[in-house]
Amino acid sequence: MKRVLSALAALALLFACSPENNTSAADEPGNGKDNTVHVTGISIDRTSATIKEGETISLVATVTPANAENKAVTWSSSSDAVATVDNTGKVTGVKAGSATITATTEDGGKKATCSLSVEANNAPSVTVEADHISAISVVLHGKANLGTSAASDLKIGFQYSESAGILPSNSTTVEAEDADANYNYTTAITGLEPETKYYFRSFVRQNGQDTYGETKEFTTKDVASLLETNEASDIEATSANLNAKLDLTDVKYTNKSYGFYFGTSETAQNTKINGGEIEDNAYSASRTGLSHKTQYWYKAFVTLDSQTFYGEVKTFTTEQFVFGAVDLGLPSGLKWANANLGASAPEDYGDYYAWGETEPKENYIWSTYKWGNGSYDTLTKYNTNGSYGTFDNKTVLDLEDDVAHVKLGGSWRMPTKAEWAELLENCTWTWTTQNGVNGRLVTASNGNSIFLPAAGYRDGTNFSDVGSRGYYWSSSLLTDYPYFAWYVDFFSGNVGRRYDGSRYDGFSLRPVSE
Repeated sequence: MKRVLSALAALALLFACSPENNTSAADEPGNGKDNTVHVTGISIDRTSATIKEGETISLVATVTPANAENKAVTWSSSSDAVATVDNTGKVTGVKAGSATITATTEDGGKKATCSLSVEANNAPSVTVEADHISAISVVLHGKANLGTSAASDLKIGFQYSESAGILPSNSTTVEAEDADANYNYTTAITGLEPETKYYFRSFVRQNGQDTYGETKEFTTKDVASLLETNEASDIEATSANLNAKLDLTDVKYTNKSYGFYFGTSETAQNTKINGGEIEDNAYSASRTGLSHKTQYWYKAFVTLDSQTFYGEVKTFTTEQFVFGAVDLGLPSGLKWANANLGASAPEDYGDYYAWGETEPKENYIWSTYKWGNGSYDTLTKYNTNGSYGTFDNKTVLDLEDDVAHVKLGGSWRMPTKAEWAELLENCTWTWTTQNGVNGRLVTASNGNSIFLPAAGYRDGTNFSDVGSRGYYWSSSLLTDYPYFAWYVDFFSGNVGRRYDGSRYDGFSLRPVSE
């Protein structure tokens, strides 16, 4: 007995001396052992199921243990002809028959199955699905189970409504135009409202009776998925490009038109502009003839059949017009301005000036002329004949009386008679219309050009020949008759140098620069 007690005491002492943590060193992190929690099994919430053709069920897979690090599962069907399954476990019956749906873990390849039986759907009308959903249209799919024969009064199609409880009285009925040999059919529905939930069901009408398929639903997309006004681009002093996105993917329609509405206030875009060709779901339109340093507003639009949609209103401000010198490659090296003096664009008429005066005015007659004492024969400056007033023999304007130099400074001035002649002889003058304005496009051999608008002229308080003829002063006096000065005029049929312009007349000015 003493020996037994001694043995038990030794054993108790052995346990008392053992460490409380029995984890071996090999189990410690960093010592080479895999600490990943792996999948040990998988199950499906149903081991068997029965559905009809066209019906769906969702299977749920559970991976064990619950804390497994990789719970990824792939789904497969033993016969896609009988039933299909997507990557979420949603199963769709295709035709009558049997199939096995399998869920397989990515970690370890563990499998679970569900035996599926698909029964024939003998309902006369089957609502299948909606697809190609856009902001205003959809394609509906249906099926009619008619057996081997169809009644002579057969009609198939859909009813759709914004009401969940579809009735013939609160819905729109659309007949299908055709069906395949198995009476599968589709119908495109147009004219829907954006961001709206619709309910639909298929119908079969034969032998005077209507039968309906299951009610399903879809929601149309928002207008932004169809049309957006984008920021303007290539903004210059007198022009800009308007841009928009127009995505007609999945949109069903018969006729379309699109473009922009444009204006000079946020609340009134009254000018309609057609859009250019649609490329990469976008279109644009060029807007010219704008005023410099001016704010404009615009919005995109599209009309599809009887529906018109608008994009957001956007704005831009044109650049300050730059009065630049154009190199026409002339022998003298002289450069010509890109616009008339006082203009804010190449097509603007600009201001009208009497010869030798530096400000425009309201009444162009001898009595208001700066260098005449009320008449042509009482000139006070620029006179080569004493019979016409104070004789000074000046034949070209002094820079202090040259309005181009006074207004622009630097080397800017009015062209002489000889310099107009150089422009006439070395360039092609084409009568044309630019941004709605008639005039002459003067094109040099180097490809550069300037546009001279047919601004007409002013005599007294009147405007004459506006839009049909241009009159442009030179800085050169007509020495034989000093109450005249040289100028160039043109119209659609002719261009010429003239000298019979009374100095008080209000003509256009095109500056030149060295």
